[in-house]
Amino acid sequence: LKLYFALSPVKCRTRMAASRSSSELGVAALVELHGFPDDVSGKEILQDNEAEELKESRLRVNGWRGQVVQHHRDGRVLVETFKGLRVLVAPENLKEFTPQHPERGGFHVAWP
Repeated sequence: LKLYFALSPVKCRTRMAASRSSSELGVAALVELHGFPDDVSGKEILQDNEAEELKESRLRVNGWRGQVVQHHRDGRVLVETFKGLRVLVAPENLKEFTPQHPERGGFHVAWP
């Protein structure tokens, strides 16, 4: 059993069986960011408590993967990426991510 340890206090989630739309992705869902321009301002998507120098930079976030932490009242979704950054994005910029099998470099479970 191969595990990936994320740094957020969410429940354990195993690989999802069926594909879901971005609006159906619940807390602890594994997701991939997509549909952004090539470079995005860190101010646009990084959570408020992230490092200021990152907020001043341009980020290439398409393809970043992580785990849904929370759904905000304004409709955006908080995702803790496997890079360790927390980003707030619109649900349409998320798609379900199913990791490869551990034998191919993936993992069975993201925890917590």
